[in-house]
Amino acid sequence: MMTNRAASVILLTALLALILSACATGNSEAERHVIAGDELYEQGAYEQAIAEYDKAIRLDPQWAITFNYRGAAYHDLGQYERAIEDYDEAIRLNPQWAVAYNNRGFAYRLLGQYERAIEDYDEAIRLDPQWAIAFDNRGLAYHDLGQYERAIEDYDEAIRLNPDDAITFNNRGFAYGLLGQYERAIEDFDESIRLDPDDAITFYNRGTAYNYWGQYERAIEDYDESIRLEPGRALNFNNRGIAYDDLGQFERAIEDYDEAIRLDSLQAFFYGNRAVAYTELGQDTEAEDDVNKAVELGEDRASLENSINEIKGQR
Repeated sequence: MMTNRAASVILLTALLALILSACATGNSEAERHVIAGDELYEQGAYEQAIAEYDKAIRLDPQWAITFNYRGAAYHDLGQYERAIEDYDEAIRLNPQWAVAYNNRGFAYRLLGQYERAIEDYDEAIRLDPQWAIAFDNRGLAYHDLGQYERAIEDYDEAIRLNPDDAITFNNRGFAYGLLGQYERAIEDFDESIRLDPDDAITFYNRGTAYNYWGQYERAIEDYDESIRLEPGRALNFNNRGIAYDDLGQFERAIEDYDEAIRLDSLQAFFYGNRAVAYTELGQDTEAEDDVNKAVELGEDRASLENSINEIKGQR
């Protein structure tokens, strides 16, 4: 039995609201560049989209929506500070526009500035209290601060406003899971899957909740489905390996850890988990090799060796 394993990661899917508006500037040339930028943005050609938005802004620097669009393109390039500069200008030009506050809040959140993100979501909600996305996004920021009960309150409101959004049920389920309320978490993951049965992440999340709840066979079923939907995700294999490990099926666990490592060879805890499984099988040489690799990648040697020595002591 694994006595000290690396924590599995549950991934959240966040929703960035990049709402397009049907406003007109009165400058048809600027509008043409905005439309061209939008088309490039939709194709994922963010740098080219920015070039078109630049042209539109030179022609009409008073149109808030163009700054919002350009901010979105910078955001998707991972240039969050530049995105915030554009959202700042969009807000200066149109301080009553909830979308720009929401988008700036999202950028602040991705920079780890959660309190500033919440301030922007507060304003977006004040301006548009019926906008479910803003509540969901604020919930994510509270989640990042470890304030899971407050996050759940926002997810509750987002679900009340939009009960057909699978993402928010997933997010609320994650928060319940972190509070140790696995049954409630699974209920939310069930609903998320009902609404979107092709989302690999939610099957992964429900599997992880089952894993922590001790229902390893059901966890494996969900990891199987997540792997079918997204076969290139290393964490699916790692966590399925943990479930097999907890069932005492150490050979099958090692097969999954092997695949997790093949897909992502830089995760220390994959090697640590496989080392424990090798130890359970008495394959101490292989276990020691994995311990050394895990330590090389940042795992704590003393903690890992304590777990392994405990297993050896039970032989």
